[in-house]
Amino acid sequence: MDRFPTDPGDDEDLDALMMRVREVAMTAGPGAGAARPQAAGDAPGADIDLVRVIDAQNEWNEHARQSLAALMECLLALRDDWTAAQAGLRREIGRLSARVERHRPRARRAAGAKPGTGKRRPAVKRRPRS
Repeated sequence: MDRFPTDPGDDEDLDALMMRVREVAMTAGPGAGAARPQAAGDAPGADIDLVRVIDAQNEWNEHARQSLAALMECLLALRDDWTAAQAGLRREIGRLSARVERHRPRARRAAGAKPGTGKRRPAVKRRPRS
């Protein structure tokens, strides 16, 4: 995969392409456009300029399409990675929960035992002093 810039200002190819579009638009002259009717003698030059602008726009469109396709691939990969990470976390939580449950009954028995019911010796009863 090609390296795509994180900042659109860093893309030298795109900058050069936009400069080319600006140059072609400037050479056509102010107010020149496809909607304005051209004089009979001026038509071939205007057609060439129009073709250059359309070609430059086509190149820019292709560049934008490729960039968006790469962005879409990245987003899909991010989604897949996120889904895998969530599934891994769910498995880990389930595993740890099962481990805690295995240890809980022992802790409950020890905490819930009544005093004097263990394996200790019974306390010696003392007689009151007279």
